[in-house]
Amino acid sequence: MSASAFSWSKVCTVASVLSLAAAACGDGGGDGADGDGENGDRVAVATVKMASCGMVSPAAFAALSLPLLDPEDLSCVIGAEDCVEAVACVGMRVGGAGCAGPDTCIDEDTLSACRALVPYEIDCSAWRGHGGPACVERTDGEARCGASTCDVAMETCDGTVLLDCREGVLMEYDCRDLECSDTPEGAECASFSADTCEGPARCDGDALVACESGVELSRDCAAFIDGATCVTEAGGGEAFCGFGSECDVDIGDPGDTCEGTSVRFCLLGRTVTVDCTEIGFAGCATDDTAGCR
Repeated sequence: MSASAFSWSKVCTVASVLSLAAAACGDGGGDGADGDGENGDRVAVATVKMASCGMVSPAAFAALSLPLLDPEDLSCVIGAEDCVEAVACVGMRVGGAGCAGPDTCIDEDTLSACRALVPYEIDCSAWRGHGGPACVERTDGEARCGASTCDVAMETCDGTVLLDCREGVLMEYDCRDLECSDTPEGAECASFSADTCEGPARCDGDALVACESGVELSRDCAAFIDGATCVTEAGGGEAFCGFGSECDVDIGDPGDTCEGTSVRFCLLGRTVTVDCTEIGFAGCATDDTAGCR
């Protein structure tokens, strides 16, 4: 699934992954997932809602953004009546400033940013996945959410909090139950287990164990993604945190498809089908990617 089993751990945001388009959603919530297990079904529904609101691949959204969504975030998205409510679950709302210039700070904790030519106001303090509670100007003059300014590019741990200095902005992410571990080349949301390692990523019960920067780290998959376990890639590849091993995720070519009014995609190793009409959309359509519209 990636060159490194722990490659996600750096601070990122749903706002940066999504090219959000608030008009994409219909009305109503619900559970239209066809899969194996309650946790996987609710994750599938939340994934399709957020990806479809942003006009991005559900499979790619799952691989890149699900680790940032807590169980409470998933419940909020599932219960959202439309895309306005769905993106509000992560502290975003449609703005009125237009998209003529770079991302800027409206005030000390609100970022004005454009996604897919739609202006958004992002409340940096409203959701932990934004990277910090303040709006901070980068060294190139653009703004982003973060904790403060910083001078030296680095990644390190402060207790359970991963700190990442990029382009003059210090971003922070609370690893919580995953713990935070320093490595020779940075920091990861995972537990240190050995100072030497070899071989591919493997499962130790529900924990993913892998080499990262020459040390062995362990990550509790259920704490990383709600309802996930440690599984091995289809065909006997490396282990990863997911929901099955019947399909592989290729972010560049995820293979999402429409089947009538339903979207079918690979949810971190498990093939799932979500009926768009049961979660508030008119149906499934394929433009740049397949999804609910």
